[in-house]
Parts: sequence; structure tokens; C-alpha cells
Amino acid sequence: MTDKERILYIDILRIISILAVITIHVSSSFFKNINVDWMAANLYDSFSRWSVPIMVMVSGFLLLDPQKEYPIKIFFKKRVNKILIPLIFWGIVYTIWKYKTGIIEGQSLPIMLILKSFIDGTVFYHLWFIYMIIGLYISTPILKIYIKHATRNDIKYFLIVWFLSSNIIDIFMKRIHIGSLIDLHLFTGFVGYYILGHYLKDLEYDKKWTISLPYVLFISGFLITFVGTYIISLNKGLFDGIFYNYFALNVLMMSIGIFILVKDIEWSKTIKNIYLKNFILDVGPLAFGIYLIHALILQWLNSLIKIKLNPIIDIPLTVILVASISYILIKIMKKLPLIEKAVP
Repeated sequence: MTDKERILYIDILRIISILAVITIHVSSSFFKNINVDWMAANLYDSFSRWSVPIMVMVSGFLLLDPQKEYPIKIFFKKRVNKILIPLIFWGIVYTIWKYKTGIIEGQSLPIMLILKSFIDGTVFYHLWFIYMIIGLYISTPILKIYIKHATRNDIKYFLIVWFLSSNIIDIFMKRIHIGSLIDLHLFTGFVGYYILGHYLKDLEYDKKWTISLPYVLFISGFLITFVGTYIISLNKGLFDGIFYNYFALNVLMMSIGIFILVKDIEWSKTIKNIYLKNFILDVGPLAFGIYLIHALILQWLNSLIKIKLNPIIDIPLTVILVASISYILIKIMKKLPLIEKAVP
């Protein structure tokens, strides 16, 4: 696989993951009552739960390569430009938005409340991703040392323990109110998806599985998510998101399925239109900027458009509209001096 093909499929993963994130956030507005609208929203939301895991896996794919060595100082200098500057800029933007729309009450902006929201990560609902990725970046130099000296089986062991810890212990044992004194915090959280992105980068498996494996994983994971959420929520009479958990087995299956499927397609043969290929290469690097601004665009559109269509139609139309406006604005911002640093 050439470098251009590799960049192309990574950009495709970036694009579809941000579209999936927007789908989740658009769908959430239909979750107030367990009715026909909720069922449609559940369909779209269940189909998109792999979004954040894929974003993290792409980061692991790109940053955990032990062959790419650079001093810690240089690594963190780059991360400051890509993460901290956008966090400060967009944190201020969303704080002003909350103040102007009455989410934050008062005649003036309460400085201590603003500082607290920056520290605890409650500036705006989607910015939690930045705080999570900062933690992964801080861990990266240590993780690279482990990966450099680890065998494939060593990494596989880590991923198995991570799955058991994040899924069995953190989700289901807590669900049935059974605790555990075994301390496995090292193996919990998104670090597993981060390392999984690196692990799948060079994964080799029997060719007879190449066609069927990703489809089986994704479809099975999706059906478990959709049907499981439907049944458990219907029985309780209110929404229950246990199957939506990013660390649930069904979401893990979908994430691996999508990653392998996109990775194994020969995009140079599939996409022959040079304009489409260039568009993908253009949008891919802007995906993070689109992520940062999309929540603002969605809030703005919701304040303008009060009429809701059938969610089967409303959700995809809104996703397309939000994604398109976000892309155009980020594209413009990338050309503006100083502001461009806020959209890495």
C-alpha cells in the first residue's frame, strides 16, 4: 500500500467518524420519550456508536508508531498547537454562546465559573474529547516505549485485559452492583482504543476472512446495540444507554469492523475520480476542526428551525447541513491569520 493510499483511508476514517459524531448529537434531541421518533433516533444513534472509538484509533495509528521517534519536547510542542490553543479558543467561544443564549445567567460572565468549567471539562458537552485526548497524549511517550519492546502477543494481552476491565468490570459488574478490589485502572478508558489503532495497523489474518470479517463484526455489533437498547428501554419505560457505552462489546465489534473494512479497501481502484479523491484529502485534515465547531452550528440551527420532520428524514438532513456549514466555516477560518491556529 502506497503512502497516498494510506493517507486516503485514514482521511476516510476521519470523515465518516465526524459524520457519525454529528449523527449521535442530532439524534439525541429525539430521546425525550420512548415513542416512534425515538425508535428512528435509536436506529441512527446505534449505527454511529463507533464514532469516537474510531477517532481515537486513528490517533493511535498515527502516533504510536515506534519507528517514528522524536524528542518528548518536540512531541508536546506540536500537541500544544493542536490541542491547547483550540481548547482555549473554542472554550471561550462556547462560553460566550452559553452566556448570550441564557445558559449562563447573570449580567456579566462569572469568571470563577468559567475557570471552573475549563478545569473540570464542562465548558460544552462535546469538548470532553479534548480532555480525554490530552490524557492519551501525556501517556504517549510511555506507551511508545512499551510498544517498541512488546511482541504482538504482549499487545494482544494488554487489549484482552483492557476489554475485560472496561467491559466486564466497569460496565456489567457495576450494573449489577458487584464491586471488585482488583485495581485495573491502567487498563481502563480510551487507552485501549488508542493501542488498538496501532495493533490493527499491521494486522494480518487469513484471506478467507478478509471479505466477511468486518461485515460480520459491524452488523452483529449494530444489531446488538439497536435491538438491545430498544428492548431494555421499552421494558423500563425510559431510555437506557448501557449498549451505547463506548467500551461495550457491541461497540468494540462495530469499531473494529469499520476500521478493518476501510483499511482493507483498495481505494486507488475504488475511487477513480480525481476530484472526489482530492475532496477527501482536503476534508480529512479538517475533521477535528469540524468536530470543534459542529456543536455550535447544531445549536444555532436548532434555535432557528423549530419545525421537526419525521426523524428518519430529519436526522440525515440535519447531519448533512451541520457538516456542510461546519466544513465551509472551518475552511474559511484556516485561511485567516491567527484564527487558523484554533482549527488544527
